[in-house]
Amino acid sequence: MFGKLIKRAFSTIKSSEKPNWYYFEEVEKGTEEQIQAEKQSLESLSQQTDDQSVTELLADNGMIDSPKQQFQKCFYRALFGQIDEHEQADELSRYIAKRVQTLLNHPKALLQSLPVLPASLNRVIAHLNDEDFDTNILIELVKNEPAIAAKVIQLANSSLYNRSGRPVTDLKNAFMLLGANGLSLGVLRGYISQLIPQSDLYFKYYGQKIWQHSLMTSQIAQQIMAKSEHKKDAGQGYLVGLLSNLGNVIIYQLMSEAFTHVHPDCKPGSKLFINLLAKNASRLSYLIAKYWNFPAEITDVLAMQVKLEQQQRLDDVFKRLPLAGFLYEATILSQLSTSIEYRKVNLVEEHKKLDKLILSVPAKAYLNTMLDQEKAKQKLV
Repeated sequence: MFGKLIKRAFSTIKSSEKPNWYYFEEVEKGTEEQIQAEKQSLESLSQQTDDQSVTELLADNGMIDSPKQQFQKCFYRALFGQIDEHEQADELSRYIAKRVQTLLNHPKALLQSLPVLPASLNRVIAHLNDEDFDTNILIELVKNEPAIAAKVIQLANSSLYNRSGRPVTDLKNAFMLLGANGLSLGVLRGYISQLIPQSDLYFKYYGQKIWQHSLMTSQIAQQIMAKSEHKKDAGQGYLVGLLSNLGNVIIYQLMSEAFTHVHPDCKPGSKLFINLLAKNASRLSYLIAKYWNFPAEITDVLAMQVKLEQQQRLDDVFKRLPLAGFLYEATILSQLSTSIEYRKVNLVEEHKKLDKLILSVPAKAYLNTMLDQEKAKQKLV
């Protein structure tokens, strides 16, 4: 099942439903007028976004009042520090909100806000979906993208694939461990990691935490699915876990850009900025996957994350779309892990409340393991 999904997500050039990985190359081959139309800047589009829609986007609407949102607030404290409860919109929040609203109004601008997918990476994806692919050719193609190659080797050394513990240092051995599906995930993971600017000052404060949360969500989704009756689809859990955090990545990009325009004293810790993230990160993730033409098996799961706020609905979700339920739980567990690491949540005290937010047996077992670890740490203090 996962292999078929990967083929649909990264279909070959011959496919009639190929994803829009070739969007940038197609733009380059277009007429001058088409190029200018497609490259209309986000700044220009933002100027067309009215202030009223920005104000509505920043509106509180009591969103942080649900139990899930209360714990999500702890996660954002871990990312950005203490939250300023002041209701007035600050300069940073309004700057980012205007651009988020623009992206929601003009989804094609999402593609233009992402780095160009290298042509050699397009060839890697196409080659992966050829059942008669040549491993040596594939390795040479991946070598042309050093950042991608590094992420592939890193994935091969992870506990998910490397059970022996022997270090993997080259692409050939990495491929032997990962297989075609694992290599596809490694390529996607490498590309998404490049979406987070790592050279700017803010990476060590915010970007690194967002990237680690993306990886942890993927890993937890795969782990809890592997222990469920849907274990054959565990690889899908890893894939949607990566994609589900693209919205956070985009907002982080906008935040990094904003710091060059707003007053240097502005900080991303206002209540309105947190509301902006909580309400729109999942929507942006869904739109990106949709405009990359990922199959419905993926976009439906991401769309459900926008709607799903209460555990009471989880039972129905697991019956209709199990992957969406596992992703929802993995997101909560990943956010919880980050919150605990930065001491924003006391799991021993809050365990019963958190247990009510999840439903599946593997997710509850994962939470109980976290609880046991925290109790052990507290005994050592």
